[in-house]
Amino acid sequence: MKKFKKMFSANLVAQFLYSYILVLIIPMLILFYGFYCAFTIVEEDIRESNIAMLTKSMYLLNEEVRALEKLALQTSQFEPLRELGNMTLRNGNYITTVKEVINEFYVLINYQSLPLLKEAYIYLNEMDLVIYDHSVYHTDVFAQYIHSWGMTLEEWYDMCRTGIDRSPHYFVSPDGSIQYITPFSNGLFGPNQGVIIYRYDDREFNRLLSFAKEYNEYSVFIIDDDNRILYREDRLGLENNIPFSTLTDTGFSNLDSNYWIYTSAQHPTWRYVLALSDKETLTQLTTLKDLVLILILAAAAIGVFISLLMSILKGRPINALIHAIMTEEEVEENSPKLTSLFSAITEKNETLLQEIENDKPMLQKAFFHDLIKAEFLNSKEMYYNAQKAGLEINGNQYIVISVKLFPDNDFYTVDIQTIEEVQLLTQLLLKHITEVFACPVWIYKKNYLSSLFIIQTERQNSQTITLAEQICHWLSNEYNVESFWGIGSPCTNLLDIWKNCEEAHTAMEHCHLEKHIQEYNSHLEDQAVLYFPETAREKLSASLKSGDSASCKAILNILENENFTNRHLGRNQFIHLNRYITDILTSLNLPDTTDQILWLNEEAIGYNDSPDEYFRRLRSICSEICRQIQQNKSMQHGRLIERIQQYIQENYMDSGLGLSRISQEFHISEGYVSSIFKEQSSVNFGDYVESIRINKACQLLKENEHTISEIAEFVGYNSVQSFRRAFKRVKGISPKEYR
Repeated sequence: MKKFKKMFSANLVAQFLYSYILVLIIPMLILFYGFYCAFTIVEEDIRESNIAMLTKSMYLLNEEVRALEKLALQTSQFEPLRELGNMTLRNGNYITTVKEVINEFYVLINYQSLPLLKEAYIYLNEMDLVIYDHSVYHTDVFAQYIHSWGMTLEEWYDMCRTGIDRSPHYFVSPDGSIQYITPFSNGLFGPNQGVIIYRYDDREFNRLLSFAKEYNEYSVFIIDDDNRILYREDRLGLENNIPFSTLTDTGFSNLDSNYWIYTSAQHPTWRYVLALSDKETLTQLTTLKDLVLILILAAAAIGVFISLLMSILKGRPINALIHAIMTEEEVEENSPKLTSLFSAITEKNETLLQEIENDKPMLQKAFFHDLIKAEFLNSKEMYYNAQKAGLEINGNQYIVISVKLFPDNDFYTVDIQTIEEVQLLTQLLLKHITEVFACPVWIYKKNYLSSLFIIQTERQNSQTITLAEQICHWLSNEYNVESFWGIGSPCTNLLDIWKNCEEAHTAMEHCHLEKHIQEYNSHLEDQAVLYFPETAREKLSASLKSGDSASCKAILNILENENFTNRHLGRNQFIHLNRYITDILTSLNLPDTTDQILWLNEEAIGYNDSPDEYFRRLRSICSEICRQIQQNKSMQHGRLIERIQQYIQENYMDSGLGLSRISQEFHISEGYVSSIFKEQSSVNFGDYVESIRINKACQLLKENEHTISEIAEFVGYNSVQSFRRAFKRVKGISPKEYR
């Protein structure tokens, strides 16, 4: 060693070479680390961009799927269809009933006008007939269509004859098309009378998932709860190698040289999966990395060469060396390429953000659709979706006004000129209502003539009527357009605004040419007709499934008040009400519901014009169901939190332990972890982890065998400074003072 030092001190070339290379290495390492961080950020941004585009496509598809599922449910409740399903002979009522069913069936379909629906038809078990394309077919004739879908008649019969199973389900035809089957029946028990079948259009799936086509090699799948592939475009040949167990919630993973991006929906419970090859996904980033590596190697080689040359010449000022490196032609030539690549990636992400901003009108429309259809289970979900759509919902009272333009126009006679006029007038009307009421106003179009205006105002109904009269006169005088206005009662809870929308529509239906504006009151309702709209049924069912007892009570109060205070139902209508409610209770598939339903039916059978005892029993049953469901949820959450706490206690020394790690380990979202952890533990996730680490640090400080810096590293802190701050925050004193 001494001999080596002596040779080194005697050799000026070695001394200068060592000095210059050492100076070169330090900035190279800093530069390399900087580029590494930049690459990590860009790679994460690319992943998030793909997830955002897949989620957007999922949302658009789900909106259409949910609309079609609701349309099928609405059709299955159509009384003439059930009557037709009971027929075994083509008697005198057969032709009239068939015409009524065909007319209603295709009016509903044409009104929705959803691109996803390719074909729709109804199969009737008893008469072995098919209603298709505005006509009635015997199955022997209809078989030509069945064969064109790649199915045999026997396979088709197996699909249509569902026995006593009432649940709607999906079926994938041999030609790859998705079919949605909804059974219908006239009774609570017994076999189904037939099925309503919707065939989905693959072209709509292709259109909404077209963002993946920017890649040359990719696979797109839609998967249901049973890991059955409903839709596929498999250019990578991965159909038999899908990692189902890892594709939960929303995220990405790298498996078998493939890049998997996935997201999931709650209704329908489908998972959307995009698979890309690593090479295809990160092409731009790989090019960028290669270019940077070439630049670094070229700079290093030039630096070593210059260092050697300068040392041979017995030294030059170090600033001359830096100047020589910074003015290399190769760096100047490649710098524009590097800048252009970063610019392209940035521009792509800015475009995506702009697309998200452009989607806000669609999100707002979806929000009000779900609000009016009572799709939101709680206010937290409602406010989250409002924020996502860019809406500020913060009022204490809301008024709903249903407005119909050109009320004397035949709804079924539509021409382009009328549609264009209505669209323009609706926007002008929205602007004028906003100016007159001087408060936030939102619009939801029910059909091309009628719209609902939701007004966030503290005004009384008398003031609202006065302002509505002014606007109605303005519309008539300014544009010579007649209109009917129905005004619902004030609403203080947005979750119940669906009821006020129905009131506004009912009031509007009672307008006439002598009275253009009508305020809702209970006398406008048909006193002999049962009140149990589809929205209320879905709301009650969803509230029971989620264990929301407050929402259940609210729905039951509405049903009791509307049917037995505002109306006077007879025995037959009361039996219908009981049947609807028992259908909902049965569909929950919960243990011990049979005895509860029998207990409820006992009171329904002995109905004596007083619903008090019936609703007392019904509230008791619903309360017990909600209690059981909440108890089951609490137990499941408790077990999950125990597992998470055990995991934290075993891995607290890992500095990377956080919500993201827990989310990946337990396959749940970060927001869900944070929410249930606070709910079950009464402490925030971050505070819990910090307390575990600080308590362990206190034990190590008492042992007095390690330095404070070592203890900070042992308990999972990246720096001693952050450890000291956390310790002082929890214990009130510094680690040194504690020791």
